[in-house]
This record gives sequence, structure tokens and C-alpha cells, in this order.
Amino acid sequence: MTTLHSLHEQAVALSNTFRETESQLLSVLVELVRKRGFTSLGYPDCFTYCLKALKLSEAQASYFSRVSRKSLEVPALQAAITQGKLSLSQARRIEPVITRSNSVHWIETAATVPQRELERKVAEANPRAHVVERIRPVALDRSEMKVAISTALESKLARVRDVIATKRRRPVSLEEVLEAMTETYLDREDPVRRAARARASSGNAKTIVTRRVPASETHTVNRRDQGRCAFRLPDGSPCGSARWTELHHLEPWGQGGKHSADNLLTLCAAHHRAWHSAHPTTKGATDTSSESGPGDGAGRGVLQARESHRWKVSPPIKESSFSDNPLVIRRGDMIRRDA
Repeated sequence: MTTLHSLHEQAVALSNTFRETESQLLSVLVELVRKRGFTSLGYPDCFTYCLKALKLSEAQASYFSRVSRKSLEVPALQAAITQGKLSLSQARRIEPVITRSNSVHWIETAATVPQRELERKVAEANPRAHVVERIRPVALDRSEMKVAISTALESKLARVRDVIATKRRRPVSLEEVLEAMTETYLDREDPVRRAARARASSGNAKTIVTRRVPASETHTVNRRDQGRCAFRLPDGSPCGSARWTELHHLEPWGQGGKHSADNLLTLCAAHHRAWHSAHPTTKGATDTSSESGPGDGAGRGVLQARESHRWKVSPPIKESSFSDNPLVIRRGDMIRRDA
């Protein structure tokens, strides 16, 4: 029969194992951040890697991502976790304020004061860290947004509210203010909306061939990809990032590739850099600074994205610097579209 004492010993042992495993995982993630290895593995960043590859929750992925980046900047933080002085939970609470110069103070504070007092001290040192931005569901079609704003932005919101209320001849809520502002901004700046408008008003204007992709082709790609990265992650799902997206030429423009939608693919900046880092001899490469060296993650993801748009490639050219994996796209591949 299991006694309370034996259950207690099991709990203590598992708790120690948990913290040790947590520390070991952080060490691996810090090394991957140092080597910029996530893109070579096919992921745009540490958060997505933790979420997709490690199957952590969004909260856990956020904690590990933030603390691993900060540990690279402040090695003492990682050392404190490795030595068992701090838990990941304590470390992520001081992440907004800890630096190399104040690390001794904040590590000691996090290790000795209760959680609420620690949060108060962090908020005093960095008021913005006191409010964690978040949007959480509160009903089927309703969400609650929490964000800290400056007094200057508060004044601007009040002015916008007055303008909208005057125009509509009635009081308006903050939700209506946000709706009006986002609609106005998206209508002016969203490339997907501009692409939809361009389709309705497209003409037969003559296109002058320059290095800049014509607006008509950009609009076509934005309508097709919806402004999201089409790179395929190792699990086959699309990256889907809508931030810092760029157009990638499947066949390089400098090697005769056309500015046509058939030769263009939307990639996020991380996956775009990963492609050019893995293919440093490609003309027009945007980044060759990866310390991890060429890998097959970028090539595989672009190939799968390519196939999702019905692209074919000829047998790849063998190069000693790349894996023999046939999924890797290499410079010089012949590209053609299905008939």
C-alpha cells in the first residue's frame, strides 16, 4: 500500500527532475538561438519551434522563447537557472528588466522575495512590464483585450472618439473607435485589400521591366497567398506568418527569372533569409550571415510551398555543401509550371 510519505518522496523527486529538465531544455534552446538554428530546421523563430516541434503550450513557448533570448544577452540568468537558484517562472518575471549590469541585483531579488512583491518591483522598474498585452475570449464571438498605453496615445484615442461621435451624431464606444481606426488603416495599407481593389480596376497598361516587381503581379500574389508566408514547416503545415513578409523569386531575377506571379512566393523575413543563407551563391541573396551553415530545412519548406502552387522542379544539381535529400532545392534547378 502506498503511504503518504512515499507519495511525498515521489513528488519531490519528480519536482527536482522537472526543474532539471526545464533547465536542460533552456540550455538547448539558448544554443539554438546562438547558432540561429531554427530557420535551418524549418521554423521562423524560437516560439514557433517550441509550439510546433516541441508541442508546448503557447504560454510555455512564450516563456522559453523570451528567457532563452534574454539568457543569450545576460548569461548570468541562464547560470542561475542551471544552478537551481531560479526557476523558469522566476526568470521570465525579471526578463523585462534584467541586464548584464544589474543581473546580480535582479537574480537575488527574484530568488528571495515572494512573487507578488517581485512583480511590484519589476513594475516599478519598468511600468510597461506590469501589464501583459493579451486578447482572451470571453464569449463565442467576443474577446477581451488588455494593453497598457501612453497618455499621449490616450489623448489621440479620445480625439478620434470625439471625431467619430460628431460624425455619427451619437456617443461611440472604444470598440467602435478601434473598429473605425483599423478599417481605415487596413483600407489604406493592407496589401491584400489593395490587391482586391486592383483586380476590379485592372487594365492593360504596358509593363516596363525593372528589378521592382510590378504592382499588378504583387497584387496577384497577395490575393493568392493572402499576405502570409507560404513556407511549409517540417510537419507540413504552412508557416502562415503575416508579419515582415517579402516576395521571393523561385527562379532568381538575376538569372532570368520573371516578375510573374507564377515565379513569386510570399515568405516571411526569417524564411526568406534562411533560403538565401542556404543558397549563398544565389544572385540577389538578402542575407548570408547564418552561423549554422547551409541546411535542408529552408530548401524543403520552399519546395513544399512551391508544390502547393503546382510547381515542379527537375532533379537537383548535386553540390557537396548540401544534403543529398532530394527535397532540397538547389541553385540552378529548372522550374516549370504544370500545363
